[in-house]
Amino acid sequence: MSGAMEWALDYLLNSVWQIPVLAVCTWGLVKLTERAGVRLQARLWVGCLLLGVLLPAVPRLKMPEFSPRRTEVVGVKAARPAASRTIAGAADRIAGYTDGIALPMKTGWLGRLLLGMYGASLLLGGVRLLRELGKTRTVVLRSHPMELPRGIEAELLRLERSFDVGPVEVRGSAELHSPATVSWPLPMLLLPESFAMLQEEDAAAALGHELAHVKRRDFAGTLVLEMVLLVVFYHPVMRWVKRRVAESREMVCDEMAAAVTTGRAEYAWSLVNLAEGSMVEDREFLVGILGKGPLEIRVERLVDTRVLWSRRYRVLSAVACMAMLAGASVGVVLIAPKSFAQMVSSAGASEEKLEFDVASIRQNKSGAPPAGDKPGSNVPLGPGDVYRPSGGILRATNLPLLAYIEFAYRMTDYQEESLRASMPGWVVTDRFNIEARTENRSATKDQLRGMMRSLLAERFKLAVHYQTRQVPVFALVMARPGAMGPKLQSHPAGAAACSNYTPPARSPDGTQPSDQLQVVKGGFPTICGGILGLPASAQDRYSFGAANLPMGRIASSFSSWGNLGRPVVDRTGLNGKYDFVLDYTPEPRPAYATEDSGGPTFQEALKEQLGLKLEAQKGPVEFLVVDHVERPGEN
Repeated sequence: MSGAMEWALDYLLNSVWQIPVLAVCTWGLVKLTERAGVRLQARLWVGCLLLGVLLPAVPRLKMPEFSPRRTEVVGVKAARPAASRTIAGAADRIAGYTDGIALPMKTGWLGRLLLGMYGASLLLGGVRLLRELGKTRTVVLRSHPMELPRGIEAELLRLERSFDVGPVEVRGSAELHSPATVSWPLPMLLLPESFAMLQEEDAAAALGHELAHVKRRDFAGTLVLEMVLLVVFYHPVMRWVKRRVAESREMVCDEMAAAVTTGRAEYAWSLVNLAEGSMVEDREFLVGILGKGPLEIRVERLVDTRVLWSRRYRVLSAVACMAMLAGASVGVVLIAPKSFAQMVSSAGASEEKLEFDVASIRQNKSGAPPAGDKPGSNVPLGPGDVYRPSGGILRATNLPLLAYIEFAYRMTDYQEESLRASMPGWVVTDRFNIEARTENRSATKDQLRGMMRSLLAERFKLAVHYQTRQVPVFALVMARPGAMGPKLQSHPAGAAACSNYTPPARSPDGTQPSDQLQVVKGGFPTICGGILGLPASAQDRYSFGAANLPMGRIASSFSSWGNLGRPVVDRTGLNGKYDFVLDYTPEPRPAYATEDSGGPTFQEALKEQLGLKLEAQKGPVEFLVVDHVERPGEN
């Protein structure tokens, strides 16, 4: 999902709750200031409308950039105390939690459905606005110059002088049943054909009201508000606010007209008379006016005998209301949940923006093994936790950039296969030596991963994001509910035989030193935190296992070990940490195998030894996507 699309999704989700909060705050202020006059109430409702459009975008405007990426910030050195392993683990859990919220909404069908509905509402609102403008234009084009009776024309001239507006063109229309004002492009009064038959008091009231609209430039203001409201056309609360804006606007014009015509009580009677005249010609218009709508409220407001506050108190109440509305807006922003991009960003920020203090990257041109330098690293680059503290030094030789990306982002084998297929060829073929160090000599493996992410972003201009896709998967489930196999067990609490250190490298003949292959009773490995190859029970078999790993990490390793062709996701419901060993005959059998031991296949061994099985399904899987990468410059 592009940055613009995610921006729209964040705006949509923020507006869902922010607009109702603003509307409730404004309604409360309007009720508290009823005796301050309708002008203040009109301003409050217009302010609510504009804030309702702008505030949902504020969390995004505070971001340095908008992007659906899991942001890895570069540039701040960090050295954590001994408790950093616990903090790093908590940060990983937070990152997993926020990703679980953000990614399905960002890239899943629900987010795209919401964006589709939002786009449809924008289109519907735009079509509706153009249709109404078209109707208005048709009425104007079909209108004709209208001559008023001498008494009404004299009243019109007097009112123009009272409101200090220039000569207003008067035109008649057979399509209207009540007066209207437009600016096309100059102010124009559109009057129904029957207007000349009105009594002078009623005609004066109608003209005064319309000229008040001209004075306030309400036609242009309403058009601007309608265009602004297109972005929240879908929101029912905003449509309610828009009705309050229109209602308060009419009441302001009523007060302005009553002040220069016959007075409030007489003006109210004229308003009722005008509605009765319209009732004969258009019953649908009558329903809109005489229901619990603006006309009843307007008349009640005009005949209200309560004394308004003095000018001084009205000014003070206006200032206080605007301050409270501004305060409510600030509160809405401060208590706003983080946008989805911000939640992902906070997961990266929880790593304290790590970077190496010194780093050197050089291309290794010796070639791929066996002709080139032997690939290796003093820090295991796999996704596991197997690690012996390196004194803050990471030294790797003759490895492709892909290997460093896998380490930095803790990628599973299936994620690596997908990424490999989408990367430029040099990312896999070109090889690099990296030597980097940090002043934090007790840096954990997760901290080194964070530093590597910063280094890749700085030197290779690596930009990535996560994407969740619905793909064919194997769901790992219990073969028999509640029954684990003999080679799968919960990791013993406080097991002293399990350590977490860097295993020695393989010998040239491919064998492993004995200390790496140490096992405890049951054949479980003594090294915690990673998937390890183990001595197989026969020449044609593979054997691997792990100690003290969550079931999700164990499941993710089965795709490559079992050559399954699709990712494996944990659906066992097993929580906690586990030890396991799996011994099986791979398919196809190894080329070096000279015997057939009749061993179980991968899936048979899975069921017999671990008490688990695989079920073909479709499900969401998170993939790492590279948006940009460059060859590094010279050091």
